[in-house]
Amino acid sequence: MFSGAPPGASFGTSWTCPSVIAIVAVEWAERAADLGADFGGSLCAREVDYFIEREWARSAEDILWRRTKAGLYMNDQQKQMLAEYVSSRV
Repeated sequence: MFSGAPPGASFGTSWTCPSVIAIVAVEWAERAADLGADFGGSLCAREVDYFIEREWARSAEDILWRRTKAGLYMNDQQKQMLAEYVSSRV
């Protein structure tokens, strides 16, 4: 697991990302707020947007179980929040 900010990030907080691709998706962030909503399971809105825009993810289930394993660390409310977000973006 990646610990600390990716190259170019300077918001100075500790975090974990589920994949190397996520690092690419968030490397422009200067502060935590640039990452958007925190869905839990170390998954942020910017990562989700990346999966939708660049990897053609079309459902929360795809993101939670195929592209990441974030679903292992999220409660039902967080999963529902993610599902609603993804539905609004695809």
